[in-house]
Amino acid sequence: MRVNGGEQMELATLQNYITIADLGNITAAAKLLHISQPALSRQLKDLETEMGTSLMERTNRGITLTDKGELLLNRARELVTLAEKTKQDVKTQNMIGGDLYIGAGETQGMRIVAMAVRQLQLKYPDVRVHLYSGNAEDLTSKMQSGFLDFSILTLPANHDNNHFIKLPHQDIWGVIVRQDDPLADLNVIKPQDLHNCKLIISSQHQVHDQFEAWLGAPLEKEQVVGTYNLIFNAALLVEQNFGTLVGFNNLIASTADNHLIFRPLAYFHAAQMNLVWKRGRELSPIAAAFLTEINQLIVTAKQP
Repeated sequence: MRVNGGEQMELATLQNYITIADLGNITAAAKLLHISQPALSRQLKDLETEMGTSLMERTNRGITLTDKGELLLNRARELVTLAEKTKQDVKTQNMIGGDLYIGAGETQGMRIVAMAVRQLQLKYPDVRVHLYSGNAEDLTSKMQSGFLDFSILTLPANHDNNHFIKLPHQDIWGVIVRQDDPLADLNVIKPQDLHNCKLIISSQHQVHDQFEAWLGAPLEKEQVVGTYNLIFNAALLVEQNFGTLVGFNNLIASTADNHLIFRPLAYFHAAQMNLVWKRGRELSPIAAAFLTEINQLIVTAKQP
């Protein structure tokens, strides 16, 4: 990006923009950043000129972001984080320590990842781990951009862009319902059992397609009453009898408070968990050490 007639925009500009957005007030941001308010306002105006659009709306109570301002804020956070991560990777190239970025959805497959992280910490106390939760599309995008070192993905990862290893865990698809739901009386759920159910399903396109293939028919729009990215909040809707939740086992515990129960889908293939990283990118020393630890745990898990 270029501003002011060709002068290259510095990373500090994005950092200042994040501060303005977080505080919601240019005067307060200027004070925190030790910059004069006119200079910070001019910097914001130059940024809007470069973007060709308004990023913030000024009111008597402060500022609010436009839709494009929100988009820039999200990208700015990623760029600032990636810049800091790159700096740390370079600084620690000859030593094992620093930051490790791992992305995952909700899965019990994270248990072996957590074990590997703990083993890593015992050997290298300076390690710091940053977990990012998201769906497969989001995690893949952030891994390709360099924001994440590794992702734990439930879908097949054997394409040319990535390396992957299979984790010793598979997630079972099923439905989560209230204990007073008629589906709770079944041992397994068959497609015909869900014909008259209001469903809450994952927002991932691949999962949607797999579920329709299992049903043997397209999902009617009226049948899907909700979608979710992460499953915990969706389970709260089930508690209120809003719908039947389609998801993995062992993520929502049945308790005396929530009265929820899991029932597996019949004939539905389990989801294989994979640890994935980008092909062609040199791993940082701490990322390589993590890979060694998790490989050792996988070998141990396979032993009788």
